[in-house]
Amino acid sequence: MAGSTWITQSFERVGKDAVTIRFIPDAPFDHLPGQFINIRMQIDGATLIRSYSLSSTSELGEMPEIMIKRIPDGVFSNYVVDNIESIIEWEVDGPSGNFCVSREVGNKAPIVLVAAGSGITPILSMLKYLLHYSDKEVILFYGTRSADEILYYDKIELLRQEFGSRFSVFYFLSQEKDKHIKDHFIQGRISKLAFKKLLKENLADGITNAHYYVCGPEGMIEMIQNTLEGLAVSTELIHREFFYKSPEQKNIVLPDKMLEVLLYHNDQANLLEVLPGETILDSALRDRIPVRYSCKGGTCGVCIAKRIDGKLVMRSNYALTEEQIDGGYVLLCQSHPTDNTVTIESFS
Repeated sequence: MAGSTWITQSFERVGKDAVTIRFIPDAPFDHLPGQFINIRMQIDGATLIRSYSLSSTSELGEMPEIMIKRIPDGVFSNYVVDNIESIIEWEVDGPSGNFCVSREVGNKAPIVLVAAGSGITPILSMLKYLLHYSDKEVILFYGTRSADEILYYDKIELLRQEFGSRFSVFYFLSQEKDKHIKDHFIQGRISKLAFKKLLKENLADGITNAHYYVCGPEGMIEMIQNTLEGLAVSTELIHREFFYKSPEQKNIVLPDKMLEVLLYHNDQANLLEVLPGETILDSALRDRIPVRYSCKGGTCGVCIAKRIDGKLVMRSNYALTEEQIDGGYVLLCQSHPTDNTVTIESFS
């Protein structure tokens, strides 16, 4: 996977378990609000690739910025948080991702942003863009454990003060011990009841016209989607990005023999021998074909490719739209051939 070399411009520790990093790219860099980059790094002899959403907003002249939060047993995140002072160069690929706000913001339909934990990172990029470059009403629901753990709190509050006439924010604090919190702070997780109540109070008749952008863990996203569908919101207006997704278990019977796949990459034809239970991505990487990938969990969409012929199955998909699937697009990290006629075109 080819990448650009970026330099650390500055970093700031966020408590003991996270760090915000601002970069100097090696070439002009522009991204849509909500997109992410992939970072490739050698750690203890292994090549690791991870995706991180950008909290920066290109239109405001901000340098690319991400937050890396320590994950228990996470080799990459723990290494970066522990060694950030000595990391100068980064191999970066991107931007990528379909979870983003178009620069053509269109009509005046309101925007509802929902985040939990570090899912606020791409949401912040969207929030800044929408407030500075549109006249839309924006509502933010943000869930975290306590007031002290609200990420980007100062930036969000500055935006609330500047754009208060059309920007509302509600912080949900699941483990807050202060019984006297009030105003836009709410004790407890983002619940179906509270979410629905606040939507009706703040959007009234605009609920079915608004666009919804939801980022965070699986349970929260599914609860929000179910609530919105119960309010007759079209699924086309609900945009999701999973930050944490448990492996999906499907009753898929995979072939018990090796199958061949013809993979076109960078205008070169490659004949893969996909072993039983192996994904097309794993087979390509085993043959050292430098296809793009990151999460290997069906969420980031970096390994998108197009099926030209043959039959295959995808175990999971949290990145492609129904239109993309109907158009033949697949995720290599989730795709298993089911016959010997599969032909795939990857995107470099």
